[in-house]
Amino acid sequence: LKRISPSGIGVLMSHHWPGNIRELKNVIERSAIICEKDVLDKEDILLDGTSTTLSLSSHNHLFDFNYHEAKDEFIRLYIHAVLEKANYNVTKAAKIAGIMRSSFHKLMKKYEVNSKG
Repeated sequence: LKRISPSGIGVLMSHHWPGNIRELKNVIERSAIICEKDVLDKEDILLDGTSTTLSLSSHNHLFDFNYHEAKDEFIRLYIHAVLEKANYNVTKAAKIAGIMRSSFHKLMKKYEVNSKG
């Protein structure tokens, strides 16, 4: 990544940052990891809530489980979605998730998610 486009800067400037500069930094880092271009455009900015392909309405079946079963299923879906977003690169996926690669790999093993796609 070499720069952020004016439209990308516009998205970042118009977003409310309730956290602090670390929140902004994390969004830029996550977006840069996934972006395969030299320029980060507005559609590449991964604001909270847009960094995963999961949507609650498409996973209503989770409400059929007890808390622990639903949590386990969500984690499994989350790991799969992050891997998909990282083109099944475990190192990139761990960075997106904000955890160490070894921890991400342990979660993959525990929840039986492979990195083959």
